[in-house]
Amino acid sequence: REVDWERRIERWRDRLAEGEETALEEIVRRHPEIDRQQLRQLARNARLAPEGPERARATRALFRFLRGATEPRARRDAPDVSDASDDE
Repeated sequence: REVDWERRIERWRDRLAEGEETALEEIVRRHPEIDRQQLRQLARNARLAPEGPERARATRALFRFLRGATEPRARRDAPDVSDASDDE
């Protein structure tokens, strides 16, 4: 299930970086709480960045934003095991 979610994010990232407006509409429809202004800005940065390290950096930023903004609720609410203390 998580792999499907990550693949969906990768497809959205690629479509947004190519300038596909329908991807933006799909994301907003599925996740109405998403920060649309930031999404548009990151998509624009990825689309306009020149090939090479700048484009890779911009698409990574877009991916990280999408991953954080669309993370399944159950996963968001789960305790982070890395924060668990060893006080026993």
